[in-house]
Amino acid sequence: DHGLEEALVELCLRLPARLTSLLNYLQAMMKPLVRALQGSDELVVLGLCTLELWVDAMYMEFLDPQSKVVDSELMLALLNLLKPPTSPNTPQA
Repeated sequence: DHGLEEALVELCLRLPARLTSLLNYLQAMMKPLVRALQGSDELVVLGLCTLELWVDAMYMEFLDPQSKVVDSELMLALLNLLKPPTSPNTPQA
């Protein structure tokens, strides 16, 4: 069920915990992050805020290996967010 998946993703990313407590689980939290970036507008905002927090708070030398599990999915989700939405009246190239 799509609604249940979105609720679980939101729960994973909103779980109140210190970042230092989550370090051991960061790799497991990458998939919910990607799902958030592919989800509804509210989840996208949550995912972007989470990613921003992680990038600001951690060294890239630590964060990069943790994200290798979902590297291509993460980049594709971010790229899709940068693309302008297409409308039915827009001619295709």
